[in-house]
Amino acid sequence: MTSSPVLTASGLVKQYGALRALDGVSLTIRAGESVAVMGASGSGKTTLLHCLAAVIAPDAGSIVLSAPGAAPRELVGLSESERARVRREALGFVFQEHLLLPELTAVENAALPLLLKGLRRQDAERHAAVWLAALGLAGMEGRRIGQLSGGQAQRVAIARAQVTGAPVVFADEPTGALDSTTSSEVLDALLLATTGQGRTLVMVTHDADVARRCSRIVRVRDGRIVGDSETDAAVALSPASPAPRSAAAWPAPASTPTPAAAPTPTSTPASASTSTSTSTSTSTEANR
Repeated sequence: MTSSPVLTASGLVKQYGALRALDGVSLTIRAGESVAVMGASGSGKTTLLHCLAAVIAPDAGSIVLSAPGAAPRELVGLSESERARVRREALGFVFQEHLLLPELTAVENAALPLLLKGLRRQDAERHAAVWLAALGLAGMEGRRIGQLSGGQAQRVAIARAQVTGAPVVFADEPTGALDSTTSSEVLDALLLATTGQGRTLVMVTHDADVARRCSRIVRVRDGRIVGDSETDAAVALSPASPAPRSAAAWPAPASTPTPAAAPTPTSTPASASTSTSTSTSTSTEANR
């Protein structure tokens, strides 16, 4: 049976001067899907990802988010602060360069979205540590990002994207800076942590091998969708990569500690409130 939509985009248009980055794009993404968005540089794929993720607003069109347990919500027309709240509460993000804060430890980075939601530091870090352990990083909670390998840092980024129980996770070239072996291992972890728990993954990638691991491939050219096909991929791991942990043993989705008073300014860097969802908007739009 076909699962229900979690994101429904209709007639999306985004213009940058004379360039129409999105030209009437319509797309429905269903719960539990892993969707790879592919296209040449400048095709509009990153712009599409950023619109769907409420990082930027399209000039025209509609995007409806239908998160489980919540009423459908139109994202087009929201203010920047309203979009930021949607990103914090319903969406997760994994980027190519992980965008972790080097002055924080692994567990502090992973706990950051929970701190921004007002959870006590102790509860937030305890929950984040469970995710780090599930991703094979037990014992590394106190390491700073510079003390981790590229693959380990990406696993921290995956934990950060998942700690709030976000039903939809967006990934922008999450394996692009990794070698082939590490890329496979990180992709295994990302798929198990998202679609392996019934969540939805939307990923931009140039790598055809990575795309084939997704259940669906959407191809973009000149701001339009020119291909949309199901694949034979399953969430199952690739033969060369061992499972970091069985899906049944992962932290419960969408279950976080009871919120307490908002943390003091010293527990979360003031500049961090939007870094996990918006700091690549400017740098990557030129490569859309």
